[in-house]
Amino acid sequence: MAKTAAAATRSRKISGLKRKYKYRTDAYLSTIRRGSQDGRGEEPANYT
Repeated sequence: MAKTAAAATRSRKISGLKRKYKYRTDAYLSTIRRGSQDGRGEEPANYT
């Protein structure tokens, strides 16, 4: 159950990022994946 809830939260966050930044899918997915390893799944700061 907790795993499902976490997946749903991540899905909402990803779709929010998709609307907000409109980056290529693999780019922001890899950013989220990298950020979540240190507990910070925030938006990328290094995109221009």
